[in-house]
Amino acid sequence: MAKRNVLHISKLENLKKWLVQDGWNILPISNNPYEVLRATKTGKQNPLIIYSGKSEEHLSFADRDMQVIGAFLRDENKSQKNMMHKFDGLTEEVVLSFLRSVQEQNIMRTHHYFSKNQKSDSLRNSVKE
Repeated sequence: MAKRNVLHISKLENLKKWLVQDGWNILPISNNPYEVLRATKTGKQNPLIIYSGKSEEHLSFADRDMQVIGAFLRDENKSQKNMMHKFDGLTEEVVLSFLRSVQEQNIMRTHHYFSKNQKSDSLRNSVKE
């Protein structure tokens, strides 16, 4: 049987990186149009094969590969938790300051974009006249 609702499609690239770090070799995919990843590891009898199926959100894989995918998901979850702990010590003032600076940068980019396009429009209009 296949596991069809465990591995979200958005995690595919992270899975590839994790597999390489764990000693897996990423192989070219077969001619199967549903195959999205094929990998082998020394000491493993069968290759790890990941498929896209009918689901637009999840990928599928063989039951025998649940240990590998489970280890990946645990490591992924740990790294996300570690990332969140980095933000635990931030004060509200620091967060608000950061958000204001991002907002200011976006306003400046927007202003630059529109002023650049206005120049282009005025050049086009002067050429027409």
